[in-house]
Parts: sequence; C-alpha cells; structure tokens
Amino acid sequence: MSTKPGRFSVIFRDYWSAILFSVSLASIVFIPFCLITVPLGLFLTFRRVGMIRKVIADGTPVDAVLTFKRWKKGEWIVRYQYVFDGSLYESVNVVIGWNLYGMKVGDRLTAFVNPTKPTQAYLAKLYLKPTALTVET
Repeated sequence: MSTKPGRFSVIFRDYWSAILFSVSLASIVFIPFCLITVPLGLFLTFRRVGMIRKVIADGTPVDAVLTFKRWKKGEWIVRYQYVFDGSLYESVNVVIGWNLYGMKVGDRLTAFVNPTKPTQAYLAKLYLKPTALTVET
C-alpha cells in the first residue's frame, strides 16, 4: 500500500501550498499578470507538494511528540520533537484543517523525516488518510 498522499490532499492541507495555488488561480482575473503569476505560482505549488509527498513516501518514519498546537487566523500551527540518528530535532507544520482537535500536546505521533535533511519532517496524521496509517498483519 502506498503511503504517498494525493496532490490535492496536500494542497488543501498544507498552508503554503494552498496559498500558492489560490493566488495562482486568483491572478487569472488580471489577464496581463497571469502570464507570469499563474505558471510561477503553479510551479512553486507543485514543487512544494512534490517535496512533501516524497518525504512522506521515501522518508524515515520516527516517533514524534507533539509539543505545541495552536489555532491562529484560519490555520493550525503544530510543533513536535523527534530523535533522528541520535540527535533531537524540532519541526513545525502549518496546516489548514479543522479536525486537529483530537491531537493533544504530549501525544506520540509518527513523523516522516527526510534522511538527507533531518530538520525537514511531516506528521503522518496531517497528510495521510487513517487507512494508510494502519499496519497490515
């Protein structure tokens, strides 16, 4: 079973991907500007989405502890710590969504870490459907 999230599920979950995608589409109203902004915005959006999907699909799963969670101006800011190769790291994800109420500070979660850049990590619970998180026996 693939653990790679869908492109649009990442776009509509990751704050910066959603902003880039929305601005790209909104700039179509201004025809002269859309010749530059739409391709650039879509390029940056799908580049970020591809990066997140690659880390989740090919990254190393580690146990993470949620250390901070706050709702601010339509987005969730979640901070968590994890150990990778014997070093402690902290990462922050800013996401769009309303179903993070089940996550509490102190919860142990799974994060996928980019082995070549250990400061880059994404929480599985934020990007993967619950069925992709279950372990098959």
